[in-house]
Amino acid sequence: MLNANFIMGLIKCLPREDQINQLRKLRNDGVTLIDVEDFLASLCDIYRIVPRLHCIKFLMEFNDMVKNVEVDIEVATIACDEVLSCSRFHKILRLILSIGNIMNAGTKIGGAVAFELPALTTLIDTKSADNKRTLFDFIVETAVEKYPDLLYFADELCHLHEAVDTKFSNIEETIKKIEGLLHFVGSELEKVKASPSVHDTTFIDIMSDFITHHNFDNIGQLTKNMHHMRESYMKVAMFFAFDMNKYKISECLKDIITFKNTFKQKLTEIAKSCKSNHKLSIQKLHPESSGCKTTNGTCRSFTIKLTRMTEEEIAFAIGSKTSRKRKHAD
Repeated sequence: MLNANFIMGLIKCLPREDQINQLRKLRNDGVTLIDVEDFLASLCDIYRIVPRLHCIKFLMEFNDMVKNVEVDIEVATIACDEVLSCSRFHKILRLILSIGNIMNAGTKIGGAVAFELPALTTLIDTKSADNKRTLFDFIVETAVEKYPDLLYFADELCHLHEAVDTKFSNIEETIKKIEGLLHFVGSELEKVKASPSVHDTTFIDIMSDFITHHNFDNIGQLTKNMHHMRESYMKVAMFFAFDMNKYKISECLKDIITFKNTFKQKLTEIAKSCKSNHKLSIQKLHPESSGCKTTNGTCRSFTIKLTRMTEEEIAFAIGSKTSRKRKHAD
């Protein structure tokens, strides 16, 4: 009948030690307590009520706590593996480096062998002399023209958004918290077992089963997975040659996300532009007839001059047409 939120509210509502003693004294003196006071006094008669409530609350939250940590570790590890294994993304980076070296040829920063990842987010800020195009536009257009097989590298980086907010320190703290609470439950269980005043063994049975089935081997596996995630972080840092103390892995993933989103946006703009230009070309080659409703009508973009014929001209035209039919029949 309990849930974690109710238990937490109950813990906050329990009276202080001096209030508990006062309630007990009143009850021992034969004073009739109101329902709320009687309820609180009965709760406080339970041996080690507050620690036991904390144990029950932890039992209810345990599976969710472990599951959340497992998911965070798994997603972060997969995201790192994707960044390390995405050869299309690596080739796009080489293309950017080559274009940058061509632009900086003859200067002291020309002939670079690498560039820092935060530079990916500044490519869109470098504009042409007429301020109409950016370096990012040129990079995407070059990829479209010469390296079409690299265009959809973003499809191979699908877990970055989920992993970007995952912090190693938070995972480490959560695992230590779970481990500490398991020790706390084990210690509390021993104290309740040792008390001669405890006659109901329900708490002992449930918590013993909990400790047995959720032993420290599970925490050991979580810790092992966490260290594997840490190794994945270090591999990414080594691959892109940055200091994790100065440039966090979360910042690295955010910059890559920004780059791939902007790249996809530019691809969409180019596709729309090509579609529009293609439609315009078709209209020029095959213009639609707009009809000839006035004296000076327009048909297929050609202007046609229409004039009214006199009755004599009409009769002559009809007579010519009739004579041609007779001649054809002969």
